[in-house]
Amino acid sequence: MSNHQKRLSAPRTYPIERKKNTYVKKGKGPHPEEQGLPLVVVLREVLGYADTESEAKKILSDGNVSVNGITRKKPFYTVGFMDVVSFPEIDEHYRMLLDTQGFVLRTVEDADHKLARVMDRTTLKGGVTQLNLDDGNNIRTDDDIETKSSLLITVPDKDIQDVIPFEEGNLAYVNGGKHAGTIGTITEITERTGSHSRTVTLETTDGDTVETVEEHVYMIGESEPEVDIDGTE
Repeated sequence: MSNHQKRLSAPRTYPIERKKNTYVKKGKGPHPEEQGLPLVVVLREVLGYADTESEAKKILSDGNVSVNGITRKKPFYTVGFMDVVSFPEIDEHYRMLLDTQGFVLRTVEDADHKLARVMDRTTLKGGVTQLNLDDGNNIRTDDDIETKSSLLITVPDKDIQDVIPFEEGNLAYVNGGKHAGTIGTITEITERTGSHSRTVTLETTDGDTVETVEEHVYMIGESEPEVDIDGTE
């Protein structure tokens, strides 16, 4: 199977020039292809640290890049929403976010923390709960933490520092759909009939109201974001 795909058919979240070249690297790793960017694309297309795929591979093979505190050398390794990409030698750190145009990287100071969404939970022997997170990690805990909550964790140690429940009154980031990039307080969670996803209504600081499905709602704090999301691109 090819490690490349045509640029024109790449996920719309890829911030790339569609007609510049024919192919772009496929992503592999903890995030599905449409929910993450390959590191080679991050280095070449987004940050401009490399002009070619070969240059990007050299930067990675030299161990100059870490994701969530762990050195990553594979060019196809996917970086997803809320992941932190770091360049330790030059002390530069970026958090992956999403807006209506696709993925964006913003400089941050708090590279030792990140948010991760609880996608599923499993009860293990002894009654210990294993939380399956959206960044591919699993964390064991004795606490009763619901799915769709977000965890503030340290990286790379994955120690839970705080839990942000998916509930009205808390702050959320819309990371998909036409309202991607919107930040607001959840004012209402509406049940729908059958197998339809619940809808969520959020109010922004400007007083605007937006509505989206719960899959696109990512908890980021109670009254203020638990991580830096306002850095420069």
